[in-house]
Amino acid sequence: MKKNIIKAVLIFLLFGLICWDRVPVSENIDQIQEHAKEVNGDKKLPPKEFKTDGCTLWPDSLLNYSWQDKCIEHDIQYWVGGTEEERDLADLRLRDDVNGVLPGMGSIVYLGVRAGGRSFNSLIPWPWGWGFGWNNGEATTSSYLNK
Repeated sequence: MKKNIIKAVLIFLLFGLICWDRVPVSENIDQIQEHAKEVNGDKKLPPKEFKTDGCTLWPDSLLNYSWQDKCIEHDIQYWVGGTEEERDLADLRLRDDVNGVLPGMGSIVYLGVRAGGRSFNSLIPWPWGWGFGWNNGEATTSSYLNK
């Protein structure tokens, strides 16, 4: 019984940590979309509007250390999609960038994005998966994404 109470409290605290710092990013969405166009160069941009919640299912900050901007950059890359190699590089960059803010945190974040950021070709097509800006994952290869 005591173990179940401890588990419940830990789950509650983890959920609270994840949800506690959720800040809508919508007030900057126009600037973020313009930035997405700039950083993607000659790649064709997806037809779906870019949306972000910062670090999906993870806190955007902890103890005055914020990595929300790193997660938004990562979301831009996931929105556009590309090859599996590009996904690997995007995830590694997120890991390194978040570790630069709070050492060790990026490694934990990396495990989450590798598990939950699969492409539309995966068993469970998460709405935030690689290439989420495309309809039904129609573009996940660099040949389609290039103009």
